[in-house]
Amino acid sequence: MNRGLVVLVTAVVTFALTTVFWGIVVGALYFWSEAGEPEFVVSIDAPTEVELGETFTLAIEVLNPTDGTLELGGIDIYDSFLDGFSVVSTDPPVSRSPMAIFGFETFETSETLDPKETHTFTLTLNPVKVGTWKGDFDICTPSEHFVTSVFTIVVIDE
Repeated sequence: MNRGLVVLVTAVVTFALTTVFWGIVVGALYFWSEAGEPEFVVSIDAPTEVELGETFTLAIEVLNPTDGTLELGGIDIYDSFLDGFSVVSTDPPVSRSPMAIFGFETFETSETLDPKETHTFTLTLNPVKVGTWKGDFDICTPSEHFVTSVFTIVVIDE
């Protein structure tokens, strides 16, 4: 092959790969700078130990500490947490989307929190299996920003 052609092909390939690389780097930096940390605070309130068959509530409180409104999109509960409980009700009522293949269930909501406002989402649960039940609770916005809280409840049989 002609030496000049080899140099030209090498230059074109190098330019293309370098352009793709820097495009990925700049895109990733833009995504991370836009995504940032979610600007809301989450706390979970529930007993850490319950008796088998003893219905109880688990309250998820979301605080919007900002000066702007906050849209909530859903609550994802991961791991085996819900394997130990049946969901009796939710307040407010929401639709549920089990995603068994991914190991979580989504409780869809569309709440809007005004600045400095707090919203409480309550699950009424009934323990159905003895054991230690732990899971990640992701509270999400429609744009998939989220805050994760981990919670564990021990179910005993007395």
